[in-house]
Order: sequence, then C-alpha cells, then structure tokens
Amino acid sequence: MNLMPIVQRILLYKGKFFPQIKAAPFPTRLHFALTSVCNLSCPFCWRNRNISNKKRFESAPDKVIDQWLDLINNDLDIVHPGGGGEPLLHPRFGEFIRKAFDIQKCSPKEKPEIHLVTNGTLIGKWPVLLEAFETGRVQIAISMESAHLERYKLFRVGGDLKIVEINLWNIRKARERGNNLLPRTIVKIDSVLTRHNVRDAAGLIAFASGTGVDKITFKKLRSNSNSPQHFRHEDGVLTPSQLNHMITIKEKGKDCGIAVNFSGFPDLDADYTLEGIRLPCEDIFCSARLHSNGNVYTCCPVVTDKARVGNSLEEELYDIWNSKKLIKARKRIISGRPASICTDCFHKNLIAMQTTVLRKRYLA
Repeated sequence: MNLMPIVQRILLYKGKFFPQIKAAPFPTRLHFALTSVCNLSCPFCWRNRNISNKKRFESAPDKVIDQWLDLINNDLDIVHPGGGGEPLLHPRFGEFIRKAFDIQKCSPKEKPEIHLVTNGTLIGKWPVLLEAFETGRVQIAISMESAHLERYKLFRVGGDLKIVEINLWNIRKARERGNNLLPRTIVKIDSVLTRHNVRDAAGLIAFASGTGVDKITFKKLRSNSNSPQHFRHEDGVLTPSQLNHMITIKEKGKDCGIAVNFSGFPDLDADYTLEGIRLPCEDIFCSARLHSNGNVYTCCPVVTDKARVGNSLEEELYDIWNSKKLIKARKRIISGRPASICTDCFHKNLIAMQTTVLRKRYLA
C-alpha cells in the first residue's frame, strides 16, 4: 500500500513537498569515539590504510571526555563508547559505563542502554562492565572470526583467544548471577566472513554455545588495502559451495540456540527484510557520532570532511543537530536520494531501497 498519494510522492522526490519529518530534537543515540588506537593489528581493518599516518590514531583528551559525560542522561536510548579502535584502552572508558549504568538504575525505562563493540581481550580490566551485565541493560559485540587458535591469530593479530574465552565466561556468570539474560542483556559475536574462515563457522557456533553468546553476525569483508599482507576484496567473495555451507550454518546455530544473521549477504538470509532491522541510513534521524577533535558525524561508515556536520567544541550539539545542513540532508534521504554528506559512503547506493521503510518510521 502506498504511504501517500502518487502526486505527493512525486513532489517529495523533486523536493517540493515535505510532510513533517519526525527526527528527534536531540540525538537519542550517542556514539563517543573514545579512541582509534587498538591493541591488535587485524589485516582487514581500516587502520591498515592509515598505518603511516599516526595522527589518525588518537584518543579523546580529558576536556572532550568531560564534555561528553555531561551529555549522558535518561533521555538517551543508547550510549555507545567506541571509536574505531579498542575503546577499552581509553583510561576513562569506565566512566561512561558507570554513568550510563547509574542513570539506568534510576530510570523507570532503564535508559540509556549501553552498547559496546570490542575485541574482547580487555574486558577483565573493567569490573564495572561485569557489574552492568549482572543488573543493567547492555549489548556487547565481540569481534572475532574463528575459534580455531591458528586462524584466530591470522585474523586477530596480537589477540589472545583464551583470554577472550575467559572474559565471555565471566560475562556469562555475571548474567546468571543476576538472572539478567535476553532481552535485557545481549552478547554477540561479529565475524568478518571470508573464504579463509568459512569452514571455521561451525566451530564458532560451538564456541558461542559454550560461552553463553546469544547471536552471531557474519559480515561481508570490506577491504581497505591492496597490500599483499592484507586481505583484499576477492578474499570476501565466497564460492557457491561456500555460500551453501553458510546456509547450513544458520540451521546449526538454531539447533544450538544461537541466532545467526548475515550482513552484506542478503542471498544467505531467507528471512531478510528491511522492516525489522536498523537501517544503515537511519542514523541521520536519531544518532550522532562524536570524535575526539570535536567533529560530529551522523553515522560511522565514513569520517571524511564531506560527511562532517559540525564541531561540538565550536557549537552546541543541539544546534548542529537542528542545522540547515542536516535538515536538508534528511529531506534528501527521505526522498530517496543521497545527501552531500553521503558522497563518500558505501551505503549511498542503498538509500533508494530503504526509502519506503524510512518514510514509515520518520514521516509524520
């Protein structure tokens, strides 16, 4: 069924008709880029493209951290301390977990929820994380590609699989102590899928089942380097037999109580639908990503000058969020076309296919 009369839809596409867009007056999801420094050196990571540019690898200073902590309140839906590196390396990481967790305990709706992506090697450094898993609302994604020791080392150079396993066990124990399981807490594994680790998928399912993981998402490789020592685009292209194998992995996960999803492989997921997922281009309506130099972006795929929407050290985040630039960008995206801030984004060609769902969610 069409959401609006055909004439209105034509005018919408041409930019001449805009019903009220239901963007929040202030972002409801805040992603704090604590650090781009990492304790691992994964061969497919974006950081390898910038390995000679050490200025790209930085951590947020105390002045910025203080400003960010002031933004955390119970009007937020999600707090996500991250940054493109390993967030648990930042010496003040625990303050974000503590503040969000303390606000949760006093909020009738238990907001904001804490989201976290980590390689899982440093969880033991932060007891406040286990405390949050015992009684709070937390979603954590552990990045790993194999539970086979040698291939784990191939993908997660510098990592320690045994420590990751111990940390997952400690999270499992914390959840069980507080009877704090799904959906209040979610433990995921995010796994970059390549031709080199397809046969490790079954072992990853068994590892997840044994350590209390709820979900695994297999993600398409996005290679950032043509260097021989790094993974290339063709490493992420699966053969027909490998694709068929991954279809059986979804069923194996179901048998083990593990939800298996695919990102970037719609042919592998018969249940794939835009209706029930968070869309790549949805962030411009609800999410802000703050960087250590004050720069503000609305999503994480690109942090180029064209994608920057303002600087929180120079103006208030409220004013950036409600600026003419962002209002215009939202109108472009809701009409099915990329905005200027989308120029360097690899999701820009997907905007049109998201339009119908975005209009349902964000047009008054």
